[in-house]
Amino acid sequence: MKIRYFILPLVFFACISTGNVYSQGNNSIIRVDFCDIPVEFKFDKSQFIDFTSALSDESIKSFYENLSATNYQPIIKAIVSYKEKHKLDDWLFYQLVRRTAEHISPKAENYNRYTLYKWFLLAGSGYNTTISISSDKILFYVQSNDSIYNILCHFKDGRQ
Repeated sequence: MKIRYFILPLVFFACISTGNVYSQGNNSIIRVDFCDIPVEFKFDKSQFIDFTSALSDESIKSFYENLSATNYQPIIKAIVSYKEKHKLDDWLFYQLVRRTAEHISPKAENYNRYTLYKWFLLAGSGYNTTISISSDKILFYVQSNDSIYNILCHFKDGRQ
């Protein structure tokens, strides 16, 4: 049993290795190294949507509409292809989405924008997602049938 607790963190930390960004003009190639296997996709600067507004339904809707108007499909295609090829469960796929969002919009620079990118990428990947605002904080939920421990749960329509 002790070996299991030791191996799991090693696998997790191996999966969250760094990545690179290669730029030429307005286009970049973002490379996310995940579990020592890179995921690469083209990223155009037009795909970066800033979010400096106060949190509101309107500002979130505007972010979503502006990002939807860009050519974001190659990003979704790259991460979903990686998920299918390497048979990632929902938790590991979420970790890949986190790493991808971190490259596009670093969490330390703007937590709300980072969270909105995670929400957008997961929703675009076919996940049932929910965003809400509570006390000036953004709350982000993703429906999963996998057992995920030590995470706050929210039930909607009888589903976790």
